[in-house]
Amino acid sequence: MAKVTLTDNGRNLETGSGLLTKRPILLTSTEAKQHGTFNSVTRTTAGTTTATTPISGGSIWVTDLLISGDKQNGSSVEVRFTDGSNTQTIFLASQNDAPANFAISFAGGWHGWVDARVDVITVGTGDATVAIGYMKLDGNHSISYEEFEAGQ
Repeated sequence: MAKVTLTDNGRNLETGSGLLTKRPILLTSTEAKQHGTFNSVTRTTAGTTTATTPISGGSIWVTDLLISGDKQNGSSVEVRFTDGSNTQTIFLASQNDAPANFAISFAGGWHGWVDARVDVITVGTGDATVAIGYMKLDGNHSISYEEFEAGQ
């Protein structure tokens, strides 16, 4: 067996031991797995709660979204990006006929724009719990609302 070390600009790439064998396994990951975090909010009445805010001049990259809520007549739950002037809905569910249950791990670019926070809005008597995974990006890695609208 040849002994090989993979490097990137002089830095060794990471390996770990296998569980069933003692052979090394090249470790791979994503920025979301390495640098992501989450927050969870629960609303039991109509209103708005901010789930997460970006650093000043930065933005939010959504990595995961889990939503649960009871069936309630005249109720809905919405998750959205907003900067106070511009708003884009990420998820909206009526809770009239069925409970809101949803879970997704985003593989693509669910990236808001500069200074856009993530809000959870409930209408009516509905309740909902929203867990959101995200990364906070600085201004060097953020886009304006105009760039967001243009699909940049």
